[in-house]
Amino acid sequence: MLVLLPLAVAALRGFSLPGWFLPPESVLLVVPLRVLYWDKGGGRLGDYLGGALYAFICFFFLHNTSPLAPYLVAPILGLWWWAERALYFGIKKWIPIALAGAVAVVAVDWFRFQWPMGGVPWGSLAHGMADRPIARDWASVIGESGLVVLLAIMGAAIYSIFWSKRSRRERFLEILPVPILILLLVLSVEPRAEMRDSIRMLAIQGNLSIDEKHGSWGVQEVFGRQAKITERGLAAEPDTEFVIWCETMYPIPVTPPEGSEFAETMMIRPWPGREEMRTTQYLREVNATNIRSLIGPPELDRRFITGAHFYLGVPEKEAWRPGESREPETWSPRTSEFLAFGPDGVIEDHFSKSELVPFGERLPFLGKFPGGERLALEILRVTRLYPRFASSGRVGPLSTRGHVLGGAVCWENVYEGVFRGQADQGAEAFLILSNENWYRISREMDQMLASTRFRAAETGRPILRAANTGITALFDDRGAVLGQLPRGVEGWFGADLHLIEGDFRTPYQRWGWLFHPFVAWLALIGAGIGLIFGRRAQATMGSKEGFEPSLDPSLGHR
Repeated sequence: MLVLLPLAVAALRGFSLPGWFLPPESVLLVVPLRVLYWDKGGGRLGDYLGGALYAFICFFFLHNTSPLAPYLVAPILGLWWWAERALYFGIKKWIPIALAGAVAVVAVDWFRFQWPMGGVPWGSLAHGMADRPIARDWASVIGESGLVVLLAIMGAAIYSIFWSKRSRRERFLEILPVPILILLLVLSVEPRAEMRDSIRMLAIQGNLSIDEKHGSWGVQEVFGRQAKITERGLAAEPDTEFVIWCETMYPIPVTPPEGSEFAETMMIRPWPGREEMRTTQYLREVNATNIRSLIGPPELDRRFITGAHFYLGVPEKEAWRPGESREPETWSPRTSEFLAFGPDGVIEDHFSKSELVPFGERLPFLGKFPGGERLALEILRVTRLYPRFASSGRVGPLSTRGHVLGGAVCWENVYEGVFRGQADQGAEAFLILSNENWYRISREMDQMLASTRFRAAETGRPILRAANTGITALFDDRGAVLGQLPRGVEGWFGADLHLIEGDFRTPYQRWGWLFHPFVAWLALIGAGIGLIFGRRAQATMGSKEGFEPSLDPSLGHR
């Protein structure tokens, strides 16, 4: 029955995530139950089953892409709970066992966020706490990642109070970090930045399904749906300064602006069974015409911001014909780009999505392994996504209409570093462009929303999310929701996005972001030293036992 403990931990962690039914404070029992399991002699099987169950609950929304997806992800990510176990047994040689359990969970959460392929920074121990205003205030100091540390050591204190049979000194040491850290947070929360002027945004939520966008509808139908909603929105919001379409909902390929590198020659992109070839100049002219028709005449001085597939120019080649071998190296490098167009429909500024979706936008080892190209082409055939996205070499934030705006595309929403880096570079507010209908109307939306709330609190900057099927919403500089469109409906959302001074820095930006990795690396080093010295001690004891004189009188002497 001991195996039920890690399964209970998995249920507590999973069902307390946004969109599920347990209160987020349920995660305070995660560390006590993990330590109790290990302290009572629980084995590796229970750890693995718990880890797999948690990953299954955490990524249950993947069944919308394929019924088998959660069953494929769970056995892989479940291995991380073995890493928690190994760290715990290495660390407990140095510190009380409750703190050892907390530090092991904290360390694995951080390393899982980083590795492999950019990591999986999803479903952190603190993820559900985004609904709690005090948690967002403290996130301005240590971030979502630092809250993971706080919740873990609070769990260690609970274990010490209710289950520990150690000495009074050890129990005191297990409880002491909690008041110290809370006091540090209370003293470190700083006043918010002063709000400057605002800019009027019109975010379009087209509510197109994946089947419509990639199946029954063509480019004209997709563009037409979005354009009609934009027209109605501008009629209701004539003071709009920026029209925002989300990721990939601008369906026409975009090429570099005239005069920049790779701006001339051809765009060559693959489709299942054929290739499409256009001159980059032709596409620039088409896009300028379409965008001017969307935002009105240049004298209105409006801008258009969208996420789109961006193709670098390559030399012209002979058309590919069915039956011939493909030549991927001759295709235009494609990026997922964050784009700002001026009143004349010409690109003003742009940058590439930096955190790419594993297997959807990139492959392990850049696909340079046996069968890598075959796998990439099969993914292209099934999803129309060729998982070899590149980079234009440009990073955010972008400058447009005299403003500096940070941005993120879809999956980047969950990466603290993407937002921290652009805030450090002077971003005055953020836009998130996301098409989440790959996962339908699911709990994934609630969890994306929670991540956005933390990103606002960490950087102290307001954020506007524009999403295809939802959730399109506006957040203040501490992550409070100021307004939103219901999920699963088409419509527009008019919002005043307030700006702050670009040189403002939260405590999180200045030093708080280092807290979680510092604890994680300290844990790894401590566990490594503990395991090495433990093995040496066992070897020494075994050696001494081998040379002890025998007390068995029957052996005698030669």
